[in-house]
Amino acid sequence: MWEADLNAGRAQSRYDTSWATFRDRYEDEVVPGLAPRTGDKITTTLNAVERILPRVANGKLSDLTPEALSRFQAALRDGSRSEDTIKGYLNHLRAALGWAVEQEMIFKMPKITRAKRAKRGGKAKGRPITGEEFDRMIAAIPAALAGWRKLRREQRWKANRKAGKREHKKRHNPLRSKGL
Repeated sequence: MWEADLNAGRAQSRYDTSWATFRDRYEDEVVPGLAPRTGDKITTTLNAVERILPRVANGKLSDLTPEALSRFQAALRDGSRSEDTIKGYLNHLRAALGWAVEQEMIFKMPKITRAKRAKRGGKAKGRPITGEEFDRMIAAIPAALAGWRKLRREQRWKANRKAGKREHKKRHNPLRSKGL
């Protein structure tokens, strides 16, 4: 019986799950328990996988190999997505694949490598300040310092007042001063 099913292509391994089955189960069982925006991000990630890797979308979950994931990352970079966006896609995909391993939909999670990116140049962001703005900032320093000094004076006064109350209680309640 089993041999006939195997020869006819009807036998299916527990690790032979289709992408469509995986996606339906993940979106039905896991995503509803997450925040709505997280669910939207997961849907966007899975849509991107289907758009960029049609072989995986029309085939088995096990078709999502390290090589396919590398092509997925390259395609995301060509689409002018930021590195943070790509990292988010990969994190959601890694979580989904981890769940698939737990559910025995795939035997082992494919390795998702993170490409090392060169750091951006140390250019300043925004525009440089004008001479007039610099002069106004310098002129505002004395007022800012005066406010800071006043605040510190008030904080010290409150701290001294609290310390004085504690001493008063100790002096007028002999049991408290002995820790009783």
